[in-house]
Amino acid sequence: MADARQRFLAAHLPADATDQARTVAARFALVAAAGEMAADMGVLPWPQGEAERAAAAGLAAWLSDRGGAASGEDAAAVQAVRAFIERHGEARFGLIGHDPDGLRVMEGDGRPVANRAGWRLRPRKEGEGWRFLFLPEVWRGEVCAGLDPAEAARALQRAGLLTPGEGKNLARKERVPGHDQPRVYVVAGSILD
Repeated sequence: MADARQRFLAAHLPADATDQARTVAARFALVAAAGEMAADMGVLPWPQGEAERAAAAGLAAWLSDRGGAASGEDAAAVQAVRAFIERHGEARFGLIGHDPDGLRVMEGDGRPVANRAGWRLRPRKEGEGWRFLFLPEVWRGEVCAGLDPAEAARALQRAGLLTPGEGKNLARKERVPGHDQPRVYVVAGSILD
């Protein structure tokens, strides 16, 4: 039974899964092993491997609903930032583009952005993605409301969605036309993918 459980975990759970995900996956592995034993004894009329396939499908659905095998807190942080961008997108983020020399310039019709959350930085060249620059007060007070803002930034960094500053700083200095170099949280536009 222990061997079957280990095989199930190795086959259906990412190696970097958190303890939370491992605990739930171990229960699915137990269900798979018990189902296979019952099928072998003729208690269930299932073909060989059916119980494991069913348990693997259940685990995959649970992981998908949860947002992956990372910690639930990490998934919640990514979801909170994604939801903020989806909800406020163009309305609260000023648009920064580049002039022909590659320098950053403000784009748009010149109207101020009401209740600014930060800026959207247009890609400078092909293959480079959009970036969202969040002001720290908005990050702490709105984007990460109910979460630890620093831990949320670390979760995005672990997911490859946040470009940190120098040293231990999670926010970084970015050149914003008309605003000198504010410290902002820089989130990859791929968070919306």
